[in-house]
Amino acid sequence: MPCRTAIETSSLRMPCFPPEAMATGCRILASDTAPVREVIRDGENGERADFFKPADLSHKLLAALADPTRGQALRQAARADAQAYGLAAGVRAYEHLLGLPMLPRPAQAASEVAA
Repeated sequence: MPCRTAIETSSLRMPCFPPEAMATGCRILASDTAPVREVIRDGENGERADFFKPADLSHKLLAALADPTRGQALRQAARADAQAYGLAAGVRAYEHLLGLPMLPRPAQAASEVAA
């Protein structure tokens, strides 16, 4: 049986967890809670389980282990969706929110600014 690694995440880092896991191509099974719902679409780029029903989490986890091929499509979609959470997208969102362009750092490559 292949080794499976669990990534421990504190509640302070929770907002960063889904995009980071998505970018690495992990198959995601997460609680169906507000911060997760913003990025994980159940059955499209990951799976969500009812936070208050441990049996739901167990059922979905066992189903994921029983059918690893289904996870390939979820992982690919998650990785593609993670592109929306990169540095360039974050800078554009701040520029829009503040109504000001953010100036590039002097050492920043032109290709990073254009992205």
